[in-house]
Amino acid sequence: MESKEIVIRSLEFKYPERIPLMLESCGYTDILNLFICPDKDWRPNLPEWSFENNPGKYIDEWGCIWTVTKENDMGQVTGHPLVDLEKVKNYKFPNPNAEGRFKEVFKVKQNNSKYKLFWIQLTLFERLYMLHGFSDTLIDIKIKTKDIEELLDIILNFNLEVIERINKERIPVDGIGITDDWGTGESLFISPELWRKVFKKRYRKLINLSHKYGLHVWMHSDGRINEIMNDLIEIGVDAINLNSPELLGIEEVGKRWKGKINFFSSIDTQKTLVFGSEKEIREEFEKVAYNWASKKGGLIIYLDDGNYNTLEIDAERKKMICGILREYKNYYQSKILE
Repeated sequence: MESKEIVIRSLEFKYPERIPLMLESCGYTDILNLFICPDKDWRPNLPEWSFENNPGKYIDEWGCIWTVTKENDMGQVTGHPLVDLEKVKNYKFPNPNAEGRFKEVFKVKQNNSKYKLFWIQLTLFERLYMLHGFSDTLIDIKIKTKDIEELLDIILNFNLEVIERINKERIPVDGIGITDDWGTGESLFISPELWRKVFKKRYRKLINLSHKYGLHVWMHSDGRINEIMNDLIEIGVDAINLNSPELLGIEEVGKRWKGKINFFSSIDTQKTLVFGSEKEIREEFEKVAYNWASKKGGLIIYLDDGNYNTLEIDAERKKMICGILREYKNYYQSKILE
């Protein structure tokens, strides 16, 4: 069974022969993570932002200014071009139909054995507050709802048009990845009711279109998002990345959502990844696998591990962690899971 089939069987709960791996920086993966690229003719007046940068100022294609203070870090947005919502109507937004969007996909076009996951990162909420400012966004969602929704729909339509292009141009990808961090360590940034009023229907549009064209939808969202997990399942998210299993409650997540959605996760990236002993790493991952997976599928072994320098994880520790997680690909065969 090739990598692509193993991943699809897991996503669709059709008894994969093993747990899929998503450990690219470790040197083994069943999934190729490919990211949307800027317009090939974009000529920024600052260095182009990426997920890993040296200290300095950067700009992304949407006009957001990023400040990076650490080596190999993504940094933070410190320049928000649409703090004044009156500027939206005359603002020059990126063109979803520009050439160059699928550059990373075409580099691996001939690789048909791996599952190709195409990320439209910083998808809705994150792009919204990067343009308008985080605090202003949380306030204006309530008091300037119409203006916020107009900007949000511009962002949404960019994403929808990119997905339409994937279908029209027969871009060879298997899934769409979206990213929006929605939680703190305790709860959502906004009330669940407001999330459902403003964001749920827009995510549904994106997911419905992806499914229409045979694409799975994978979502990354940090924080304690338990309050909207049922909503994400209802609107069709196929896989969710939860980087802090203990924060969400490993047993609670398993009891409520096992078998209803896939999890691409492993160990806590803030605690266990950095400080855990070999024994603690094994114990935490076995707890996750036992509670979240079954022989039908439901788990992809994933580690948000691309920033070892920032986390101060040395090569020896990285090798140890990767080796442990790789061993568990045959967990279905070694443990009896319902």
